[in-house]
Amino acid sequence: MHPFDSALQMQPRGDGRLIGRASRDYWNMVGPYGGITAATALRAVLLQPAAQGSPLALTANFVAPVRDDAFSIEVSLQRSNRSTQHWHLRILQSLPDGGEDVVLQAMVVMGQRREVWSGRAAHAPKAAGPEGLKRRRGRDEIPWFSRYDLRFATHPFRPESLDDPIIHWVRDDPPRPLDFPSLTAIADTFFPPMFAHRGAMVPVATVSMNVYFHCGHEDLAAMGERWLLGEGRSNVFHEGFFDAEARLWAEDRLVVTTHQVMWYRE
Repeated sequence: MHPFDSALQMQPRGDGRLIGRASRDYWNMVGPYGGITAATALRAVLLQPAAQGSPLALTANFVAPVRDDAFSIEVSLQRSNRSTQHWHLRILQSLPDGGEDVVLQAMVVMGQRREVWSGRAAHAPKAAGPEGLKRRRGRDEIPWFSRYDLRFATHPFRPESLDDPIIHWVRDDPPRPLDFPSLTAIADTFFPPMFAHRGAMVPVATVSMNVYFHCGHEDLAAMGERWLLGEGRSNVFHEGFFDAEARLWAEDRLVVTTHQVMWYRE
């Protein structure tokens, strides 16, 4: 089983919840990196028998770090109509006193896509292909970093201009066919632009993450294991928080836009 699929394994519990456990393959400094937790939340919705259509949007609020222990997922359908479904979920972990700690709460919007007029205003950035770029070396203390083949077309710490986006190629390692949970996780593989502005890695953490999907199930099935081209930037750093926005391209097709609010300290 691919490490990503293993990390997203979950089983139904008698009370309607799903049970899973954070994977050390996708561990960050103090817990799993945010992308894999958000992907877990999305998969919990996709496993629901009542889920219809394909994901349109995910909003994940990271309440607390996920501990190296089992967790449960509580999923509820808030409203369903002919075009969209709105799902709410929480990821919880048990406390020593018998209580529960909410570590993530999220909303997922599912949509019924239809054959109507379509257009595109955005265009993919120009970048050298991944074959000619060197893979970014992983770090033993950050296992999740080795789960992705990241190749930067611009330097994440020393860009030519701080106004320019950070551009990189990315795919799962080992390669894996794209699906909505993997797109969600890849949307969190961008280096925080804070690193470029400060010229070094500083402590940062995602507070809230939005992912918007611009493709359907059939589109993803046709993409297979291909590379995705990402471009990311920030707009403001203010009093301990900053924003990050990014786009993911499959060749010339925009498949994901994402926005985050992140915490930082010196």
